[in-house]
Amino acid sequence: MAVAFGAFGRAGTAGADVARLTVPPGSPADGVPVSAAEAGGARVVALIRDGRLVGWPAPDAALRTGDTLVAVGEPDGIAALAGLLELA
Repeated sequence: MAVAFGAFGRAGTAGADVARLTVPPGSPADGVPVSAAEAGGARVVALIRDGRLVGWPAPDAALRTGDTLVAVGEPDGIAALAGLLELA
């Protein structure tokens, strides 16, 4: 399950969530590029891999088991990303 650790409002919208999600073992997202993970509407603004923070990962960067994603988006976009990771 995605765990939102903050939210902020945007002018004219209901707001956006910030979530931290980890790619679990056996996830279908293992090997998927960041750009494909963002297809549901959430934007991956950073990932933590092997204890290192990678800000604004390249769209073609492949996700790996154990990566922690920091994503921003509407609740539906965060839920879609969690679904891809099979966290929902």
